[in-house]
Amino acid sequence: MEVSVALCTYNGEKYLSELLDSLVSQSRPPNEIVICDDCSSDSTLQILKEFKSECELDVRLVSNSNRLGVNKNFIKCVNLCMGDAIAICDQDDIWDENKIEREVNMMQKDSSTQVVFHNSTIADENLEPMGNLWEAVGYSHGELKDSRSTFQRLLIENVVQGSTMLIDSTLIEDLPLIPEEWNYDHFIALYASLVTNICDIDEELLIYRQHENQKIGAPSAESRCIIPIMSFFDSLRGEPEDYRRQANMMKTITTLIESVEEDRLNISRKKALSSVHSVKSFRERQAKIFDGSEHIKDRMYLVYKNYNEDMYRKYSQSNAVVVRDIIRSVYHKH
Repeated sequence: MEVSVALCTYNGEKYLSELLDSLVSQSRPPNEIVICDDCSSDSTLQILKEFKSECELDVRLVSNSNRLGVNKNFIKCVNLCMGDAIAICDQDDIWDENKIEREVNMMQKDSSTQVVFHNSTIADENLEPMGNLWEAVGYSHGELKDSRSTFQRLLIENVVQGSTMLIDSTLIEDLPLIPEEWNYDHFIALYASLVTNICDIDEELLIYRQHENQKIGAPSAESRCIIPIMSFFDSLRGEPEDYRRQANMMKTITTLIESVEEDRLNISRKKALSSVHSVKSFRERQAKIFDGSEHIKDRMYLVYKNYNEDMYRKYSQSNAVVVRDIIRSVYHKH
């Protein structure tokens, strides 16, 4: 199996060299590294040119003439890759030396597996560990145990971080156009859950660096007790448009499901569409609870319907969401 690394860059001068060093230090070196720079205005391109000239690996460097944005630059980069599998790469991470080897071994164990991903160590800008990604998103090893549970889990939130993914190139060839409102890794993971198997590796094979321009992930050990409380009160000020946007995103997935040929689907089309419809209804009701346009008794009824239909358990991350929605249904700040 030949492996391509797909690296998209944009103004990444600060941490880029550390990433590049980790790529060339792999126990199982990639067959090629394909880099697409999206009109960086700092020294990123110069760093990449020097890397290409000095690296013994096959490095292809493309500098975009016009800014494409994250999704389009990603698609351009992976479409240039020639390998049987593509390892996705972010410009500010550091790879464990066994990352490619471990992912290739996992993918080769089962020919029906077209996506492999792993856990990550979350660190601050000085590489001080802050936890791991799976803890931060509430994911457990082996949770994506079958196609339907995988699809339903990914409908709620993405647990498959892009830079941890090794993707069979044939899946990329068949991939529909990624909508602008979706993060590419979430869309790919959802699509993969419909047509193939996704396997996880319970190892932290990447250091996921957080800095001023990248603020998602796990809190520090000192702040873990207080942050859930702060997050709860922050969520009381949530905007109904956030829920409407999430409901509209379900329309994209409906179209995606309907576009896949029946014999390629891993799960029943009817059951998949039913799950999408349920999530869409849940988010639309939450939007009404939060926008205050309904009478208080109608908002309370929406909370009751969500609870009675078991939607809070299926589609939210904690029981606190029920309490939050009750508070918002009773009190709405105009």
